[in-house]
Amino acid sequence: MFQLRELEYFLAIVETGSVSAAARAHWVSQPAISKQIAGMERSLGTRLFRRVRAGMVLTPAGERLVPVARDLVTRLHRAEQLARSWTAGELSFRVACPATTGESLIRPFIADGAPIHDILPADPGSVYQQLQHGADLAISTWEPPAHLSRRLLFTLPITAQAAEPLGTDPDRVELSGIADRPLLIPGYGSAVERLVFSAAYGAGFRLAEARTVSNGTIAQALSSAGRGVALVIEPPRYPIANQLLVHDGAVLKADFHVAWEPDHYAAEEIAGLAGRLARWLREHRDAIVNHPLAEVPR
Repeated sequence: MFQLRELEYFLAIVETGSVSAAARAHWVSQPAISKQIAGMERSLGTRLFRRVRAGMVLTPAGERLVPVARDLVTRLHRAEQLARSWTAGELSFRVACPATTGESLIRPFIADGAPIHDILPADPGSVYQQLQHGADLAISTWEPPAHLSRRLLFTLPITAQAAEPLGTDPDRVELSGIADRPLLIPGYGSAVERLVFSAAYGAGFRLAEARTVSNGTIAQALSSAGRGVALVIEPPRYPIANQLLVHDGAVLKADFHVAWEPDHYAAEEIAGLAGRLARWLREHRDAIVNHPLAEVPR
């Protein structure tokens, strides 16, 4: 039977590409890593790696073992977490979410007593993948995969923020009306990026001067400096114009979902935590969601 240490060393070589880098990552000697891998190979009766000039390359058998190893490591860590939680008297969970969501939403929730012990930052498009790598629940603006349990947390409108009001309506502006302006759009698979580009392409026009930036707060800072129009879901941080972004007469909106694995050992408790987060959001709507047009379902 595989040992946790063997699997962790195996995955460390997969992720770093060499025994020396894996040893540094785990603060052990290279011979210690090599010994564990050799033991795995003897047990399996096959080679897992080929040594090449650039480092270590997986054999076909090694490639097949990777997803199994990751699943086993995740389950073993969860078992340890469960045992510690029994000793402490309360379960505690790990949340995967974008960094800005962790900062604005999960950290205040933890400070208010939520049973969460860590946050795993991830891009919106890869958040749900973290459920296979140690996260217990995940929050993203992407629709959760069909096999996951989920709950809608809240919905935020996308706004156009600029040094001066855009167009003639002080409250809203059509996407087509600003298509030729320098637009600042959060990237890395953000809801804004997906919704805005999808709307433009579907309507048959280009966003010629659009460029993506790392997140909404950076877009806002650049907009405040007069370097473009920020399309974001964050409330204004600077004294700039803030107008609803409209496409074909409808406000573009982003949904925030929380999801978890239905077969998680603590699925019932996680569902309860998701409900607790939803109630907490309703109670702290003004301080956390901080947008007059946000929709927080009951």
